[in-house]
Parts: sequence; C-alpha cells; structure tokens
Amino acid sequence: MNVNLKLKCYNCESVVIELPMSKISKKEGLNYLCENCGHFNVLKEQNFHKGIDRNPMINIFGIDEG
Repeated sequence: MNVNLKLKCYNCESVVIELPMSKISKKEGLNYLCENCGHFNVLKEQNFHKGIDRNPMINIFGIDEG
C-alpha cells in the first residue's frame, strides 16, 4: 500500500505538495515555494524546513543597508 504524504509549509502550515512516500525520498534537498504565504521550503527528512530565498530584493540578508 502506497500512502500519500502531505508536506506542509514550515511557516503557515498549508499543504504545498502531496506525494507518495516512494517519491518523497527522490525530492530530498529541493526547494518549494508556498503559494499561500510566499516562503521557501526545503525538503529534509520528509519535512519542510526554512529554505533560502536567493532573491536579494526579498531576502532581508541580501539588502544593502549602507
């Protein structure tokens, strides 16, 4: 029996993707954008964690303050 796993955004808990367990392991390390809140999620160990946003206009660490 192949059970689907719902992966939820680390920030807002909305479902980002729903895949069978067999497919989840192949997606390890990939980044996903939450369409609900706009946060990036990285897949690690069958859960989403905070991803790195590489857009310097959105990423607060990439904005030049001086």
